[in-house]
Amino acid sequence: MTIDFISLDPIVKVATLHTFFLSTLMSLGMLLSNPKNIKNQIFFLIFLALCLIIFYFFLFESQLVENHPYLSALCLPGILLIGPMLYFLSLYSVNKNFEFKKRHFYHLLPVIISIHIGSFSVKIY
Repeated sequence: MTIDFISLDPIVKVATLHTFFLSTLMSLGMLLSNPKNIKNQIFFLIFLALCLIIFYFFLFESQLVENHPYLSALCLPGILLIGPMLYFLSLYSVNKNFEFKKRHFYHLLPVIISIHIGSFSVKIY
């Protein structure tokens, strides 16, 4: 008895879409519960990055990226955002008085560059 992998395709799409909505709700919950708290801001950006990555995976599984290649610009900022946010979370875990300073925003420079490149690629199509 073999498993037909074609029958698993809708299950993967539904699970991916469900995970996307859960991470979206978590990110909004972190932002709306106490927006002034640094921990909530960090978790908001972590869940937002996961939203972008999971949404891209859903688009890839649905084969929408092949028809619309500019949608692939969604994934890179999410991937690049996870590293600095985990770094900031570890800084916050060690020092509860952690505050964002101007020098901390240099860690987000690759994310900002990827967003600009992604928005430029959307204008091309």
